[in-house]
Formats: sequence, C-alpha cells, structure tokens
Amino acid sequence: MPALLGVVALAVSAIKLRRRLPLYAAGIRFFLVGHLLESTFIPLELYFEHRNYLAGALLWLPVGGACFALGYRPWAPPVLMVAIVLVLAPLTHFRATTWGDPETLALTVTRENSESHWAYRFAASAFHKAGHPVEALMVLRNASERLPHHLPTVMHLAQQECYVTTIRDETLDTLRTASKRYLYHGNDFRQFDAFQEAARNPQCSKLSPGLAETIISNSLNNVPDRGQRHGQDKQQLHHLLGVIAIETRRACEAYERFRQSLEAYYDANAATRQAVLLAEAGLLNEALQHLESFKNQESASGGPLSSGTRPLTGRILTEDIGRQIRERWQELGRPGSQCPGGIRAPAQAAVGDRAGDN
Repeated sequence: MPALLGVVALAVSAIKLRRRLPLYAAGIRFFLVGHLLESTFIPLELYFEHRNYLAGALLWLPVGGACFALGYRPWAPPVLMVAIVLVLAPLTHFRATTWGDPETLALTVTRENSESHWAYRFAASAFHKAGHPVEALMVLRNASERLPHHLPTVMHLAQQECYVTTIRDETLDTLRTASKRYLYHGNDFRQFDAFQEAARNPQCSKLSPGLAETIISNSLNNVPDRGQRHGQDKQQLHHLLGVIAIETRRACEAYERFRQSLEAYYDANAATRQAVLLAEAGLLNEALQHLESFKNQESASGGPLSSGTRPLTGRILTEDIGRQIRERWQELGRPGSQCPGGIRAPAQAAVGDRAGDN
C-alpha cells in the first residue's frame, strides 16, 4: 500500500507541477508511461529490474532541472555528484552482492515473491546446481504448501524427492488433486516432459508411467477445445502421452496419440520427432503415413504450419527424416501396417520421397 500511494503521489505531482517544474514532470510521466508498456493495474508475477531501464531513462531530468535551478554556484555540481554517489553506491553494492551469489539471490527471490511459482522453482534449481539438493527440496516443499494447485511445481517437488529421499504419499495425493484442476500452458512442456521421464526411472519407485499418464491425461481434459493456443497445448500433451505409450511398448496406441497431436495443431518439428519414435518402434509404415498426413495438411493450408522459430529448417528436416524412413521401409520389403485395423500403404509421393525413387 505505501508503494501504491507513492506512485499515485508521483503521478499527481507530475500533473500539478508540469508548468512550474517541466523537467521533473517529464521525467516522472515518462517513467510511468514506460511501465504501461508492460504492466497496468494487472500486476506481473515477478519484478524484473530490466523493466526499469527504458522507463527510467529520463529520471535524471529532475536532477538536471535542480542543478539548473540552483544557478551558477561553484559548489553545487560537486556536492550534488557526491550526494548521488553516496546514495547509489551502497544500493549498487547490495544488489551486486545479491546477484553475485546464486544462493543468496534464490533466498531473496522467494522471500520477496512468496506467491510466485517461478521464484520457488528458480530457487530450487539454483540450490540444486550449487550442490545443495536438500535445500532445494525444502524450497519446493514450501512452494507446494503455498501453491498446492500449481501442478508443475508439485511435479518438480516429486522429482526432487525421488532423487534426494523418497516420494511422500502426500506429494502423490497433491499431484493427483492438482492435475484435476490445473490448466496446462505451453511453457509447462519442459516440466511435464521431465516428469514423464522421471516416472520411467527405476530410482523413482513410487512414480510410474501409469501415474504420469493419468496426470497428463487429466491435464489434457482441462484444456479448452477452442483457440489456437489451446490447440498447441493439446498437441503437446498428446505428444507426451504418445511418448509414454512408446516407452511402455504400446506403439500402436502411440501412433494414435501422435495422430491426435497433429490433428490438434500441426507442427513440422513435432511430426518429425513422432515419426522417428514410430520408426524406432518398428512401425515404419505408420511413420511414413504420419509424415504424409502432415504433408497433406500443410499443402491444404497453403504454407508451412510449423510453430517453431525456424519453420523452413523444420520442413527440411522432416523431408530428410522421411527419406531415411522410406529407404529403410523399402529395404525391409515394404512391410504393411503393424496396428489393428491397418492403414493404407504410404503413397509413392509421400514426405521424404526423392524424384525417381522406386
């Protein structure tokens, strides 16, 4: 509240003093308007100092205006410069000390942002990298108590408990409960992917591919059906379920999951990874059909559909992988579908074909 009142006071003073102190008013107004580019009355989750760089560019105008108002006094400039250094030097030292020590920074971030899952997970990662896994575990347990419905944080906790001690039943219950309510976002993909990998690690005895599949399926059920962003979310979750199916030797089920993944949102990089997984599982026919489906959808849309930052590279890689899979398929005598119900043999013009190939 004091900070909010201070901001309001600055805004009011900038308006009232715009004629008497134009430089002061300009600096304050530029600062406030600069922050409107990133934040309004809706608060951002974390405070980042770099958001002040542009907005604070004109905050020296009031200082310059004060120097000008003092007129020509030989003592004024050096006194003002010394005063500025005396104020800023300890603040700079404190900030440099904090940011120079990852563990101190981690504790500071969690203390100042006690409701931010990013702060807790950043702190846990910092402690883990510094060789303090127990401290990382304590941070994540605290985060889970404060944010029990944030599924990625609870996943992170389960992984850390697995590697440090043993997963508590309480953590497993929180995982199941959170998965029924949590709305997945694309930024969560890395954590979800790491969790499903941990669930296949024999060291994590209380985790299992089945549990990971249940939690990811629950998250998938929570994603709305409309909107491109939600389509991308569904694509990622179907992909993860397909990976679990592949790793648990349910290749045909994985093929169906991958098909649903590209139906939700077509992506060249995803199609390529999925085709490779299918081919490695022995489903060469299905792998080629999967790439062909992507190619047909891309042609129907009139352009590349990749969500990656380098769609052209993704398309080239897709075609190259397609050629390799087709060559292997031909070497093995062009085997048919391995999945119940079957699918038609890949067309000769499927993704990855070279002109003139037999």
